[in-house]
Amino acid sequence: MASAVTPQAAAPGDLPPPLVRLRRHPLRWVRIRAVLLVDAVVLAHLGALVVAAVYYLCTQTDPAVKHWWDSTVQPPSLRHDIRDVGEGVLASCFAQGVVWNHFARGHASAGARFAELRARRHVPVTLTAIATAVVVGAAAFAVGEAVIALTKPHVRQVVPHGAVWTRAATLWTSGYDKKALGFVAAVVARRPLHVVFDRVQLWFARERAARSLALRWYHPPVFKARVNALAGGDATVDPHPVALRVLGGAALAVGAGLAAFGFYVLTYVA
Repeated sequence: MASAVTPQAAAPGDLPPPLVRLRRHPLRWVRIRAVLLVDAVVLAHLGALVVAAVYYLCTQTDPAVKHWWDSTVQPPSLRHDIRDVGEGVLASCFAQGVVWNHFARGHASAGARFAELRARRHVPVTLTAIATAVVVGAAAFAVGEAVIALTKPHVRQVVPHGAVWTRAATLWTSGYDKKALGFVAAVVARRPLHVVFDRVQLWFARERAARSLALRWYHPPVFKARVNALAGGDATVDPHPVALRVLGGAALAVGAGLAAFGFYVLTYVA
């Protein structure tokens, strides 16, 4: 089901539709939060599947690379930990990115400090934000790893077997401590990534608003609000060049393909 993108300027003090404020529309506010929760869960799983696919393609398909990887990265549990932590990190980033609300209090100024740094030092905002998040996340990971080493939870690597659902369940049951650690580390490092989430959302929202493309039922409410704000604004929104549109579409297609392949790897190969 699609809804046409038409200029919908919000009244002073209101949020762009379909977003609402809790005090004015509590039931709609709760419903929107429930939809965002579902979106976050779905994107988190897609992120974990993408990492599973990339790990397998990079380390398990070529015999020479596989031999080097298996003989160099020791003990074997470390290899599983690398994949598990990566799944948690990307799952967290995907989940946080899809529910990014540009109109939340404090989010409109996302990246302001990085913009000031770019003006003074001429460094790229996105790369600086990601590098900062990596440093913060690494520190959080080190603390979490120390906690796990002290508590020593009983976690085992589950070998996929049996029915398809039983095999797919290893996404949650195998190495869940490392996945959770990676997820939490990315959450701790989320503030520097705000500008990245904001720019990615703006990139897709701008294209849809500029070309008056229909909003789909699966678009998150925060994304619909961003599109409506752009479509209903006074400034002219120009579409991206064709090359960038093709690149963005290709990135989405590759991500979807990797997620599907990651599911295949977890259920039939790994």
